[in-house]
Amino acid sequence: MLPFHFHIRTFSRRLPSSFLPGFPAFSLQSSSLATIVFLVFLSNWMPGRIYAGASSSQWVIAVNGDSVSSRTVANHFCTIRDIPANNIIVLEGIPDTDRISLDQFRESILAPILAQIEQRGLGNHVQGIAYSVDFPTSIDVSSDAHSIPNLSPYQTPVASINGLTYLYRHVLAKSGGYLAFDANFYASRPGNAILRPILSDNEKMEAYIAKLQAKDWKSAAEWLESATESTPRELRAPNHLLAAKNWASADETEKALASIEAAVLSGWQFRDAIANAPDFSKLAQERIFQRLLKLCPDMPFDYSPSRGFDARRLYAINGMETKDPKFGIPFMLSTVLGVTRDLGISRFDVIKALQRSAKADYSPADGAFLFTKTSDVRTTTRLPFFEMTVERLKKRGFDARIVDGVMPTPGEKCAGLMIGTPEFSVPSSGIEIMPGAIAENLTSLGGAMRDPSQTKATELIRGGAAITSGAVFEPYSITNKFPHPMIHVAYTDGLTSAEAFYSSVLSPYQLLIVGDPLCQPYAKPPRFTLANPPKQCRKDKPIALEFVVSADSIVPENILVTLDGRFLNEVLFEDKLSIQFSSISIGYHELRIITKSSQPIQHCYEQTYPFVVNAESTSLESVSLYRWKSNEKIRCSQTKSLEFGVVGFDLEKPIEVWHESEIIDTVTDTAKGIAISPSKVGYGPVRLRLVQQLVDGRIATESRTILVEP
Repeated sequence: MLPFHFHIRTFSRRLPSSFLPGFPAFSLQSSSLATIVFLVFLSNWMPGRIYAGASSSQWVIAVNGDSVSSRTVANHFCTIRDIPANNIIVLEGIPDTDRISLDQFRESILAPILAQIEQRGLGNHVQGIAYSVDFPTSIDVSSDAHSIPNLSPYQTPVASINGLTYLYRHVLAKSGGYLAFDANFYASRPGNAILRPILSDNEKMEAYIAKLQAKDWKSAAEWLESATESTPRELRAPNHLLAAKNWASADETEKALASIEAAVLSGWQFRDAIANAPDFSKLAQERIFQRLLKLCPDMPFDYSPSRGFDARRLYAINGMETKDPKFGIPFMLSTVLGVTRDLGISRFDVIKALQRSAKADYSPADGAFLFTKTSDVRTTTRLPFFEMTVERLKKRGFDARIVDGVMPTPGEKCAGLMIGTPEFSVPSSGIEIMPGAIAENLTSLGGAMRDPSQTKATELIRGGAAITSGAVFEPYSITNKFPHPMIHVAYTDGLTSAEAFYSSVLSPYQLLIVGDPLCQPYAKPPRFTLANPPKQCRKDKPIALEFVVSADSIVPENILVTLDGRFLNEVLFEDKLSIQFSSISIGYHELRIITKSSQPIQHCYEQTYPFVVNAESTSLESVSLYRWKSNEKIRCSQTKSLEFGVVGFDLEKPIEVWHESEIIDTVTDTAKGIAISPSKVGYGPVRLRLVQQLVDGRIATESRTILVEP
């Protein structure tokens, strides 16, 4: 099940609560996450290499089926990252233009993808949707914007395809909530944004604010404590601390200390917010106050710490996580792999960049994190946060500097880059953007691919960056609309590139994020191997899996398992498991095991194990495996025919030829082969498999990669 109801219409068209002044309440309906308890562990062959660890099974790749370039880029990316075939969704009839209406996006792109995610059993583990090239990159959202009263002129009504995908919940509800300056509740934020009351409705919030404005501190504290009883326990800590401030202002020392204690016991983690609060200056000498300070964790309060993203979690308006759908909503990571139409780059440049970034995983590059400083508003907008970011990076042992000038000096190796200029050239600057680097430019039209007035963000991809971003329409110099400099801290904490972006942008609706969403040079995953994995197994016999974790590796906390790309279950890690299964079809299958470390980052590691399942009472020593042989390369200028032979199939029955999740042909005579059309499969590494439908199921072969050349 997906972490949402597909036909939800619970949002009203009124101004979203995050637009309201003061301390807004937040109430939003959501479905609860269904739990799948069915678990199957299966035997395997040698695991395939996956550069990006767990990320591959947790991303859906959307392909424009009418575009050879879109298919070709997807072929390369899915091979590089070993994306499961079940995760590749091909759409047809996509408008051949850069900008479409919100209704077109919702009906022809977003809704079909979400429906496929649910139908394919992906909803419990997929974290993101990446669009291949040749999708519209900007969406006209004026139909929603016009329904919002008093909309700020800085909330311009054009959004990016990935921004609206990330904020899908608002899009489905037709609420316009994605336009909010703080619509992204997952993003890290200044501590003061966390310390805000969370109440169940606006009436309670307005009553509380009225008491604050009247400086009736005692009444405000009493009201807040009473109203907090209807707030989920996991969200109560800020309310308790605010009540403590009210009690302190009312000179009610004992009640203030009791509320501080309630905040700490409810999970408040920011000691500095208590120790240095002017409201508590009179309490500083109290022994119990000092004891409470020692009990409270000392997390940085100037900017909330990094955490891993989970599409199944619900995030409240102050960034805290909740289990209550009335107080939080889910999100879905999203990027585009590249942009090739209009002023974008070629598909060859896109593919080259994706290949380069994949090799950067788990391998921090040499070089410095550089932040350029000029008098241009494009740099002054984020300048106040540069020093904090540089300090954090230096504490982690990285070279980080603020440099004067539009671009760093020639010869600089950039492990990360943040600039602000309408025009630039990486080659002429003489700098080197290192593999895996996030390089990003704040300017008005970096993602507006038809406007020639400014350099496009894709030039940073061509220049060597793993991922970048640019606005698709005039965003104005609104800090919340662009990545906070702390994106580089989040990245070095081990987040994937996509997580790092969304952890740093409070209002991402106009931001086109381009590049490899799975790159993670700084991750430290819980690696494992399986001891003596079996190559095949019988449906009626149990098998044993033994996990081997090296002494210098992180011990996993959880295991997530998929079969043929479909979620099976997530369980606590055990080093030995005995499994029996009986409900899957004979033939080849693909088992994927993802190990996860502890939160808040929860680094992941994934291995793929293809295996064959045989019928009951089969002698494994004498069984004929279901396999096939074919050409390894097809040059379409010379021949388009793919010839193959099969073992283990009934040659009297039709055999389907699958390219990822599509059937491209059905044959009855394998000697004749099949015709390969680039318009159907694209160029590059094309992954194919054979499937034969039976009365009681089906037989499938292992996947083979055929190189299709022009």
